[in-house]
Amino acid sequence: MKIEFTDVEKIYNLRRDVMRPGMDLSYVMYDEDNNEGSFHLAAVEDDKIVACITFFPSTNPDLPYENQYRMRALCTDENYRGRGYATQLINKGMEIAVSRGAHVVWFHARVHLVNFYRSFGCVEYGQPFPVKYSCMHINMYKVFN
Repeated sequence: MKIEFTDVEKIYNLRRDVMRPGMDLSYVMYDEDNNEGSFHLAAVEDDKIVACITFFPSTNPDLPYENQYRMRALCTDENYRGRGYATQLINKGMEIAVSRGAHVVWFHARVHLVNFYRSFGCVEYGQPFPVKYSCMHINMYKVFN
């Protein structure tokens, strides 16, 4: 397995299949996908993208830090879960964001995954909130020195 940069077009189908099954691809295409500074990582096994994640510069007004990045659209093919792909993608993505000057990475986490994200040193804040076509989420972030 390897982690590599990828073009966003190569991860749309995985995003849809995992996060919005049965819906149109437009539901997993984000305006920020092609912004300057955005990057997409893929976990590849047997020449197949089995997990992916996206990071992009984005300021969260709730957080008093400069140089913020947002993490979004982490997903793993259900046949490849439990093998550490998500962990490797998060670690690599945060490393790259920090190398690009990020002081904080923030994201909206599915509430049932809060403990997973805590294992990376992330903390949650605020109250859970619903996300259309998904489940309850909560704000989380990690600060870097």
